[in-house]
This record gives sequence, C-alpha cells and structure tokens, in this order.
Amino acid sequence: MPGYNLKAAKSIKFSHYVSNSGWITIYHPGHESENAPLFGLPVVDSATDGSKRGIHYGTLHTACAIVANNRFDGFLSREKSPSGVPLDIGIHDIVGEGRYYFHVPNVEDCEPYEVVSCPANWTFPHGDIPKLFLDLGNNRTTEIPTYTPPLSGMLCCLSARQTYTDVAYIVPASQSDWFGRNAMIQYLSTMTHGIDSPKNTLNIRRDLRLHWDEDHFALVPKANKDGKVVIVPHMLANEYPDLEDELHNQTTLIVTGGSRLAPFFLARFAYQIIKRTAGFYAPFAKRRIVIRGEGDKSAVPVWTESGEIKEVDEGVDPDNSDTDISCEEYYRNKGQWQDEVVVDNVKSPYELADEW
Repeated sequence: MPGYNLKAAKSIKFSHYVSNSGWITIYHPGHESENAPLFGLPVVDSATDGSKRGIHYGTLHTACAIVANNRFDGFLSREKSPSGVPLDIGIHDIVGEGRYYFHVPNVEDCEPYEVVSCPANWTFPHGDIPKLFLDLGNNRTTEIPTYTPPLSGMLCCLSARQTYTDVAYIVPASQSDWFGRNAMIQYLSTMTHGIDSPKNTLNIRRDLRLHWDEDHFALVPKANKDGKVVIVPHMLANEYPDLEDELHNQTTLIVTGGSRLAPFFLARFAYQIIKRTAGFYAPFAKRRIVIRGEGDKSAVPVWTESGEIKEVDEGVDPDNSDTDISCEEYYRNKGQWQDEVVVDNVKSPYELADEW
C-alpha cells in the first residue's frame, strides 16, 4: 500500500511554554513606599549580539514620561536621589533588568511630581510628541509592501496571513469622547470619519486581535538594522511566550506614511501603560495625581489618600470637577480594570474604562 508524502510534525520549542523574562520596575523618587513601583514591564528585548537582555530604552522612557504627565524631559537613574547619575544610553539601546527611578527636573517646592492615575485623565501632548514617534516621519520604509488599512480580504499587517482577519482600532472605538476632547481629529486627512477613520484601524489576524484588545502587546517605533524607524510589536505581558516568539520585534506590513499614524500609536501606548500603574496606589498611600474637570480640557494636580482627595493645589476647585479619583478606590479594591467597583457619588472604574 503506497504511503503519502506527509508533512513532518512541528518542532516544539521549550520557549513556547516557559517564559524566561525578568522584569524592569520603575519607582517614583518622591514617595516613600518601597514596595509600590509606578509600574513594571517584562524584559523582552536583547542587544544585537545577545549579550544583554532588557527593554528598548526609547520604549521604556516614553512609558515613564507618559505616567509622569508627559514629562519627556525626565530621566532614568539607578539612584533615588534627584542628583543621581542619569543613564548614559542611546534611544535605541537596551536597559538591563532591575530597579530604576524616573526623575523629573525642576520640581517646585520639593513636591513629588504628579502622575496620571487613569487613562481618562491623560492629555495628548500636542506639540510635544516624543522624538521616538516623530522619527517615523523621517524614515518611511520603502522595502516593505505598501499596506492600506483595511479592505476586505487584505493580509494581517502583523503576520502577513490572510485567513480570519479582523479590523482592529488603534485608539479604541469606545474612546470617541476622549478622541474628541483631545482634538485627535487634527491628525486625520479628512474630518468626516473621526475615530472611525481608516487611519485609526489595522487589519489583524483574529487571534492576534484578541491579544491586541487585551493589551498583551503594544505597537511602538524601533530602529531596524539599517537605522530606519518602523513600527513593531512589543510584548507587554510575559504569560504568552509562544506569542512573544512569533510577534515580538517582528517587522510588520505597517507603513506609517511618514508620521501620520504616530499620534494614534502613542495614544494607544499611553492607554496600555497607565493601566499598569495599579500597584502604585496601595491602600492608605498618599499620592499626587492629575485629574481632569468636567468640560475642562486641562488637567490639574491633587493629593489623594485611599481614594479620597486630601489636598488640592492653589486655584483648583475639586467640587467643580468630574472626579476620576474612583480609579484609586478601584485599584485599592480590585486591581483589575474590567471589574466594576461601586463607589458612592463618583464614577466607577467600569464607567471610566468605558469612557477611555
């Protein structure tokens, strides 16, 4: 009986089942709690020669600056003291795993710098977009096939597969209020679509789209071997080593067309990073955060403790604000963005998540 020319079994990689990621933890130098970092990210990048594992410096610095209320002039240091030595490292170099402090210069009256506690309270930095994202405009990729989002039957822009692809939003469609409040329409070529513009969408394989919706990876700019800055996936979770093996730092079919997509990728990255600051809001911890008042596009700093406003900066009227302090109450009680927490007289985190 003749046999068939069958394909060999897939090889099994140990990395598909066990992640070897370490962590980088970022701390606020103005707060005493040593057990409450601002956030942490898994170590998923490597030096070109494989000699060092860590995280791409530009990605890590952008994340820190976003949480520090868009302080892109801040710096990373191993030392807690503001006079500590900044990391002497290039934007596309690797930061090794370990513990770091993010410092902000020129903090007045020795007050700790304020942080963004909820994505809804983050203001898009018009006119101050970080260089890492602006570099997309100077290095349009030409060797990658042109990708125009999204048309029926097109390839997945991440895996180049055609089967079971979905349209995915960069800035989530549910965040139309935030999109309008931050005047993101100015980055569109036409104002008729708003957040539904094709420029705010990608065609992604269905299983990858689920990971994208759960914010297991970001899409950030990094330099390729030729020095051109392109958008690539960057893993934010270390529970999916097989996904990391397939996707992390993989060249994509996304052609940014200059910097036209940069604001949307930056906004999504901010959303993903700010949600990872839950551990910073420990029970009874006093924190200086920014909130946005109802109908007011500006963010104002306040002191909070255990989810309640304790002090406000001069000129701030907390009674005339759509207070997002329930974020802290939510972090303190649940620690999971999807769950609803009932808090008297203020919006629940479930409502806030729907708004962002």
